[in-house]
Amino acid sequence: MDSKITKKRLSEFLSYEWIFIIIIALAFSCVWGIVFSVSSLKLTVGQEFKYYYDENLDVDGSLSLTGIADKNFSYDIRKVSYETLRKNYNVLTRRLAVYDGDVIFTDTVNDEKNVSRAKTLIDDTEYKIMDYDTLNLKAKKYLSSFLSDEFNEYSEEEKYNLAFDFENLDKDKINANFNKRTNKRIYKNDIRANKISYLDELQRIKTLCKEVEKFQTVIEYGKENGWFFYHKRFETLIESANEYREMYENEQEKNYGFNVGKISDSESRYDISQFVKLEGTTSAENVVLLVFDFSDKQEDLQYESISFINGIVEKCSSLFKDK
Repeated sequence: MDSKITKKRLSEFLSYEWIFIIIIALAFSCVWGIVFSVSSLKLTVGQEFKYYYDENLDVDGSLSLTGIADKNFSYDIRKVSYETLRKNYNVLTRRLAVYDGDVIFTDTVNDEKNVSRAKTLIDDTEYKIMDYDTLNLKAKKYLSSFLSDEFNEYSEEEKYNLAFDFENLDKDKINANFNKRTNKRIYKNDIRANKISYLDELQRIKTLCKEVEKFQTVIEYGKENGWFFYHKRFETLIESANEYREMYENEQEKNYGFNVGKISDSESRYDISQFVKLEGTTSAENVVLLVFDFSDKQEDLQYESISFINGIVEKCSSLFKDK
């Protein structure tokens, strides 16, 4: 049998079999893409810090908060991104179903039924909005869990204040938590490659101590100066079902929103309206920042939102201008 490859035979083969060659090439490309996507390491919940601009806001031509409000993020935030939501194409529910998001800028403008976008987000439990007092308390509890055992007999409030000082924390407890939470392939690979270490974790906690103490100041000053948007959850739902009325009656008014439109003054480095404003206006009046609560999925990184908020306050208000 003559199996010699000649120019004529090769030409005839390509003439009749070219479609099969293309199919094989496409199949190989698809398989390779699947293998690559499966083998690549995905970020864990919390490692990407994502903020949203809601549908009634305008950020076209605005300055970017990335690089300004995120300067105190820890080593464990691998990516910072944002997304602008559009009317009639709101993907927020799908994003949050996979814990894709940390904070959202929205508005408190009421419609004819006394309902605002902020109230709607807060009342819908799918969005898991956390009030600022709870965020502050959870962060202090988190830090106090690392306190040295010599402080075991102190009151909870005393422990919270002690936890602001990194030197009062037990480094072995921090290391034990680090070993526990890094028991995932993305961390193991980075540790083996000497990209991260226990020393980075110590610095993360040390920075968080400063950020939470600073956030305590934001909370106290903000309450005195109208920086918070208060709301009683389920207010917008009480007409839809009796169960919501009962839930509403058991709720308390809480500071769910941070009124970013009220923080800037003549001594601020930036005006917040340079970054975000209400649609159809030139100001950030009625714009608030809400925080999503995914602490059950990412407790160690839940409090990076505090650093983000502090960064905004540092740049867009005069509260820390002398510090």
